[in-house]
Amino acid sequence: MKNYINLLLFIYPTCVFGQITIEGTVQDRQNAPVAYASISYVNGKGGTISNELGQFVLTVPALPVELEVSHVSFLRSSYTVQDPAPKITIFLEPAVHYLTEVTVDGNEAVSIIKQAYDRAVQDKQVFQYGKAFYRQTSFVDSSPIELLEAFYDTRFTNNGIDTWRITQGRFAKRPIKGSLDFLNFSAYTSLSGVYQETSKKILLPLSREGLNQYDFEITNTYNAEDGDLVAITCKPHPTLAKPAFEGLLFIDRKSNRIMKMIGKVALGSQGVELTFNHKPLPYQNLVLTTEIVYQKTLASQFALSYIRMGLEVTYTIEEITHTASARSLCTVYTYDASLSNSRFKKVSKNTNDLKTIKGAGYNAAFWKDNPIVKRTPIEQGIIESFEAEGAFGNYQPGDQD
Repeated sequence: MKNYINLLLFIYPTCVFGQITIEGTVQDRQNAPVAYASISYVNGKGGTISNELGQFVLTVPALPVELEVSHVSFLRSSYTVQDPAPKITIFLEPAVHYLTEVTVDGNEAVSIIKQAYDRAVQDKQVFQYGKAFYRQTSFVDSSPIELLEAFYDTRFTNNGIDTWRITQGRFAKRPIKGSLDFLNFSAYTSLSGVYQETSKKILLPLSREGLNQYDFEITNTYNAEDGDLVAITCKPHPTLAKPAFEGLLFIDRKSNRIMKMIGKVALGSQGVELTFNHKPLPYQNLVLTTEIVYQKTLASQFALSYIRMGLEVTYTIEEITHTASARSLCTVYTYDASLSNSRFKKVSKNTNDLKTIKGAGYNAAFWKDNPIVKRTPIEQGIIESFEAEGAFGNYQPGDQD
């Protein structure tokens, strides 16, 4: 990696075209927030996901509207909004889980993984299109130094986003001595995949190599509306020389498709390129965390929902040790087949986010009214501090190109 590395409503008559904003929270029956649930409206081209506090905001063209809410660990739910009202709360019922004798059968787990891999390769040329929102924050020694937000038109497959076109973007940076830039982290996020056909620097369990280098165990089986969802732990062999993903895969047994992948890769002091002032920078304790979720859309398609990625690393500059971190969220909030005629740019790990955002320009009014994924209080505070400093759009001639 390189160093550039409440239903709160605006009141409009429902018979008049306009933008109506709905705010709410998704919770389980114990009143705990459900993070990263998908919320969309029926017969519409719009949606969002809940933030880590279960909160969401969604604009719809008119009322009444029927919302569809889904999450890989819960049963799909619908909620009809009839009239302007305070913030709403949507409760989700957990998917029924049960254990069977198959959970102690390691051979069955391997068989399911093999079938999922074969299905992934079979589906690799199925392209889908949509609109995506990306948000990234980065920190040095717990101080926020960067914030990047962007809207993209995208083409994606069952293994991540492969092409995109930016439509709106903004970037702000607070210079701190010894800090890193994470100006290609969006590419690392969008290119994150759930399977590998060829050997890579970081090993994934859903690969020919991974089948022989992991221990697999079924830990749970969930009974959803239209079939079983199997949770399988993936633990790399201790003798494995290369960095490897460790975590959970959730597989739909009816379609053999991956619905969720969550876990981490402990890279230590290898696996990515880190530079400072154009020179290699030694580092330690580098850890990547990944969560990739797919969903069955309202059109009964299998599609990417969101990718979350985190990075934390320790490094030393001028005898001072720092800890840097970055976290990102890329969510496909609208699926739109009409974008298949659009011209896209291939996503590359050499992507420079600042250069991309400079090309899109900065529209302050647009960002005031388009949160898409509701900001947490921490995110809101970071954004307001950058806005107060006039940091957004204030790109200097010496900035990375």
